[in-house]
Amino acid sequence: IMEGENFRDLDFITTVKTKVTNYAQIFAAVSEYSGTRIAQETYGGDGDGDRKYEWAKLAVEFKKDLEEAFLFGVPAEITVNGRLHWTTGGLDYFLNDSESNVLDLADAALTKEDLDEFCESLFTYTDVEGLSNMDERWMFAGGRYLTQISQFADGAINIDSGRNKKYGVAVSDYISAHGVLHIVRHPLLTGAHAGTAFLVHPDDMWYRYMEGRDVKFVKGAQLQSEDLVFDYIMAQVGFELHHPIVHGKIINCGASA
Repeated sequence: IMEGENFRDLDFITTVKTKVTNYAQIFAAVSEYSGTRIAQETYGGDGDGDRKYEWAKLAVEFKKDLEEAFLFGVPAEITVNGRLHWTTGGLDYFLNDSESNVLDLADAALTKEDLDEFCESLFTYTDVEGLSNMDERWMFAGGRYLTQISQFADGAINIDSGRNKKYGVAVSDYISAHGVLHIVRHPLLTGAHAGTAFLVHPDDMWYRYMEGRDVKFVKGAQLQSEDLVFDYIMAQVGFELHHPIVHGKIINCGASA
């Protein structure tokens, strides 16, 4: 989104409109309801009616858009008609240089040997300033990876009910000779991203926002002369990563035979 852009120019209802920036990117999601719609029993008979449902749906779509940028965004600064567009770089971008821990499976399925050898590289650095638990990483992957790991892991997988309860998601621990992977199914790593998995140290990743521009939800932003209700969520935020060498990614994982 351009600096100074009018949110009314964005698509309405639950579509998240992102013109994507390390750099801090402007994200916004908007919804609009006519006075008639609000007055109808279906939408507004109980006060806010379905508008509450739309708020919840809007928030989910906004967070999804934010997360996708933090995973796959590419940093850029572009001037269009005198206004700046920024996009924030995500995890995939920062794990792309020659020193990064990247395993390219070239459309083959993941094997235990692949994963163990990759862990050897991933857990090489055990003393990094400001980071603890260097013998642990979190692996975010889609169903393809979870299926293949379950087929070869046998006794190397533990289900940690304590972590499940703490984080609200299913967490499985893969115990390698080099360190422990806390494996979590990520809903965005499907479809075109099904072959990608990220193995990260969460204490080395940061959510940054411009001063006064953290996420805010504004209800009733319409003008008095307008026969409608206008709500929006916006933020100007970016992704920060300090030590790419302690993270890794696996790409181009093929489906099981």
